[in-house]
Amino acid sequence: MNSKASFVVLLSLIFLNILAKDKKPFIPNCSDIHEGKVFVSQTETTNMMYHEYLYYQKSSLTENEFNALLPDTLVWRSKNQYNEAYVEYYFRHPAYRDYPIVGLTKSQAQLFCDWLSIVLTAENRKREDSDVDSVLVRLPTQSEWIFAAQGGNEYYEYPWEGHDLRMGEGKFQGMIRANFVRGKGDYMGVAGSLNDNADVTAPAKSYWPNDFGLYNCAGNVSEMVADKEVAMGGSWFSSGYDIRVRSEIPFTKPSSKVGFRYLVEVKRKKPTSKVTELKFNSKWMKQNFTVLGDTLHVQKFEVSNLLYNQFLRETNHKIQDTTLWNNQFPYSNYHTNNYRWHSDFENFPAVGMSRADAMAFCEWMKVKLVPVLGNKIEVFIPYEKEWMDAARGGLDLSPYPWGGPYIRNSKGVLLANHRYIAESYTTRNKEGEWQVNFPEGRHEMFGADFDGFMATAPCDTYHPNGFGLYNVAGNVKEMVGEKGMTKGGGWKSDYMFLDINSREEWNEKPAADVGFRVFVVVR
Repeated sequence: MNSKASFVVLLSLIFLNILAKDKKPFIPNCSDIHEGKVFVSQTETTNMMYHEYLYYQKSSLTENEFNALLPDTLVWRSKNQYNEAYVEYYFRHPAYRDYPIVGLTKSQAQLFCDWLSIVLTAENRKREDSDVDSVLVRLPTQSEWIFAAQGGNEYYEYPWEGHDLRMGEGKFQGMIRANFVRGKGDYMGVAGSLNDNADVTAPAKSYWPNDFGLYNCAGNVSEMVADKEVAMGGSWFSSGYDIRVRSEIPFTKPSSKVGFRYLVEVKRKKPTSKVTELKFNSKWMKQNFTVLGDTLHVQKFEVSNLLYNQFLRETNHKIQDTTLWNNQFPYSNYHTNNYRWHSDFENFPAVGMSRADAMAFCEWMKVKLVPVLGNKIEVFIPYEKEWMDAARGGLDLSPYPWGGPYIRNSKGVLLANHRYIAESYTTRNKEGEWQVNFPEGRHEMFGADFDGFMATAPCDTYHPNGFGLYNVAGNVKEMVGEKGMTKGGGWKSDYMFLDINSREEWNEKPAADVGFRVFVVVR
């Protein structure tokens, strides 16, 4: 087998990994860094992987187009060193196939990512054990790279805990953790296993991985990021101080010290084959409505995607604008592509409707409930007072559905899904006004660390109020009969809007944090 064919076979073995028992994304050689939706390659991109890419491209490109994809091997040439062997062999010889690719521009790296997007999308679509329809492969942003390199440990200075560049204990005690320069002119250290054992780069899967299973986030080669003209993490040419996670070097042209690793976002999931059809009968009414007095039925949950989608199917009513999710929070475009229709979200509140859409839903719901409750019924969006009476759950003076005046239980757990801001992130400006000051790289929706959800939560999350109603505080802001306002607060709302008495202005336009629940009166 010639060397070119061997590259094809070896990388194909990676892509044709062991079949999973349960359906899940097929993202080989990568670690999950965000809820099965975002993955990062475990190693720097290698010469072998780049050769595989070139092999696929060669047949469809002109000679000039193909040559434009090749790395610049002259980056190894130096006035002070004799590196001609690297110029000739580093990229071309099979002995270096597992070493990180260098000598690329950022645009060349992104073209590789574009190709890998096509390959992984096609592979996931044809695999029965994958639940993914399409992915996007790209360079990580600087904040994404730092998060991945720290292994999810926000305060790590290196990819490992502590400040020591050698293993502190165990059978590997004293061994160097990364490929870097120990002193002036010392690129390999004193010979032996207690040193980095590499003159320039080391194989991409060297040393020990971080808590995400990523190798060489410190040293070996600095790594490109998408949003800045820098490379991160230091290289084989860097000192121990300069291989920290946040270490930067300027990067504007190909270098023997800079490579890259890629990030994979799951864009769209495959649809499930079975569509759930709800049966509107007395059992369904009992599960989904609570009866107040003799005639009033109040929906226990916000109208869910499952319920609203049945309305859409049966009426051909226009669907919501899912682009409302775009750029709401990190990776919210996953919601853009999946939230409205996928079964994973069927028990989440429907959002993105106008008041007219909600009114049309009420008319449809009335038709569905007439056989259950009789002809003399009215299905409607409650007015503010009606909503407040139900939200209090029988606690006439309570500021919150659960009592109050607090938003945590006795164990410190938040009782509603909202935009939580830790007290340590609030400060006063020069005029004495309160404002929020987020640390660098922290998104404003970091409160998800505390309430458990970046955006909406399932409709039956948290505890119900005294009437058995869920999420009348938080999750999604709820429409009421009066125009221009919503009640209860939502996942983007500050804590003061969880108060039953509070009102939140609404411009009557569909939004990713506005939904509704219906009331039914039997006359």
